Amino acid sequence: MSFLVPTILWLLPLSLLPLLIHLLSKQRSKRIDFPSLKFLKMLQQDALRRFNLKQLIILLLRIAMILLLILAAAQPVLDKANLGSWRFSPANLAVVLVDNTASTRDWFSEEKLRQLDNSIQYYRDQGFDTYILTAADTVWLERISHAVPSWSDPALTEPGVFFASNLDLDRYLSKEVLIISDGQHLDDWKLDLDTTWTLNWVDIATTLDLSIFELDLPPQSIRPDERFEIAISTAITGERREGYPIELFLDELRVNQAYIAPEDPAIQTIRLQVQAGTTRLQRGRVGGTGDDLIFNNNRYFVMPSLSVLEVLVIRSRTQLDHWRLLQEATRNSTDALNLRLISHEESENSALPKHGTIILESSIALPDYQLRTLAQFVRDGGQLILFGPIPVPLAEQFELDPATDPEFLEEGYDLDLTSTGSNRFGDLPFDREIRDRRIRISRRYLTAAVEAGRQDLIRFDDDLPFSSEFTYGSGRILWFNTDLDLESSSLVLRGLFPTMIRELVETASPSAQVERLNTIIGDTLVFFPYLSAEQEGFRVLRPDGITEFVQPDSQYKLQYTRTDVPGIYDLFQDRQIVESIAVNISREEALPPTGGEFEGVNRIAGDSPESLYTTIQNRRDVIALWPHLLWMLLICFIAETVLSRITRSWRQT
Repeated sequence: MSFLVPTILWLLPLSLLPLLIHLLSKQRSKRIDFPSLKFLKMLQQDALRRFNLKQLIILLLRIAMILLLILAAAQPVLDKANLGSWRFSPANLAVVLVDNTASTRDWFSEEKLRQLDNSIQYYRDQGFDTYILTAADTVWLERISHAVPSWSDPALTEPGVFFASNLDLDRYLSKEVLIISDGQHLDDWKLDLDTTWTLNWVDIATTLDLSIFELDLPPQSIRPDERFEIAISTAITGERREGYPIELFLDELRVNQAYIAPEDPAIQTIRLQVQAGTTRLQRGRVGGTGDDLIFNNNRYFVMPSLSVLEVLVIRSRTQLDHWRLLQEATRNSTDALNLRLISHEESENSALPKHGTIILESSIALPDYQLRTLAQFVRDGGQLILFGPIPVPLAEQFELDPATDPEFLEEGYDLDLTSTGSNRFGDLPFDREIRDRRIRISRRYLTAAVEAGRQDLIRFDDDLPFSSEFTYGSGRILWFNTDLDLESSSLVLRGLFPTMIRELVETASPSAQVERLNTIIGDTLVFFPYLSAEQEGFRVLRPDGITEFVQPDSQYKLQYTRTDVPGIYDLFQDRQIVESIAVNISREEALPPTGGEFEGVNRIAGDSPESLYTTIQNRRDVIALWPHLLWMLLICFIAETVLSRITRSWRQT
């Protein structure tokens, strides 16, 4: 037996109040002169005995009435499964776990939540300590109707560990968890709860659902007006009565569509072609209609365009500035390189870009803090192209082998194009240029012939690298083992040099760039406003129309953390869109609910929440004792009233 309100038991000493009043009100005997006691002596013993017995019974009834009232207020209950246990606190624990993740948000309604609130009142009525917890944000609630649907994955991944750290589980003889969910994460939650828990599941899954759960985007940037393909993964559950249209939008203009027929497979991949626009970022959406749920009917994307190839060149100023000549030659080109040229001296007071490509003609003059900034730039997905030696500070920063000892051969060294280089420079005539010895490399720097993590694109004939590629973080480093002055090489004089630079810039860590622009709910968005002279006035326009101002950090990044709504997040500076990032619900949340049966879980149909009370009641055999105590209190009250009205009688002679 246990008490639902054990604190009331502290009032038990009040049951002795009638006895205390009786003792305090007892009057002392007074002596009165009386002529004769002859006729009273015969009644003395009998009358006093009868009087004392009645008063004693009334006193005991009054004590019992107060005692029963206090016990009834403490609400004792008896669990037939634990008849031999007495506890002064609830012996049973019930945790109601509300799945308010993205996959259940279409189910949420005020009426359904209110019905569930009424249903779980059974737990409280039958002696359970009852707690309500949300899965998406792990918030304890007073009522289920206070739960707020979200677009996120569950923050609660280990319910057993969470319950143990937040509740005193040793107090309870039995533990139950009532999971209100579509079953999407039930397998994971079930595995984390041991056999001491009884699992009840209110199934709220909707049978008919069309899900667009994944987009496979091109792994690299696209050119303006270029056609590219998007692979759309879809899944359908339930009996299909008709087909479903799938539409592809670019900047909210429908550019292509497909149709899923009723006889098509439940899970399939649809491929749609789309022609890129002329903007720097291609913003789009794939949507479907016709099912009962809408939370997983849309998926958003942002694709980087190659309309502007941003490049920062840090070089030494010479009388013949070949980078300036390259800048002028490409200024009016359709897909021109946007070259920004600074000297080593100017780089100390200039903000480095946060994405794109940096070309470093010589790193010897760079201080340590700029080397650290370069390392962060590459880790974030940028590309660094090096010409010349690799000094020790730079080698240590990027975990490379140093190359500082020069070697000079006036007639030039022979070169060989590797198979990796053929794939990298497939559209360039490097093979012919090398074979005809049109590229002269007279100065090189000695380094290890073999280095871990290095891919050689072009080698010297003695296997030393001329052009190599390294992966660092999410970005890459390309190294050309020569200087660009005319004495060291003729590379800048060749017509393929501008094309080579453009080719390398176009393929600069494309996957990292695409991944950064396409994230999921809960991720931190990282915007890179490229080389903006004014580092203020930035604001993020959310998909729900809310605008929030942001400031760049010490690394000139703009980070935004409140990604709680799917859609396109636009970074503005004044009235101009600087960059856009697409945010979607996760693949797991977008998949249709599985439903069905789970071993060790008591499934309760969720289509009629009002029947939940009866279903839960049948799960437990608990007797509430306090109504019986109230009946006993009524009987005592009637008995005390009757006895109090019986007057004393005197025996007549």
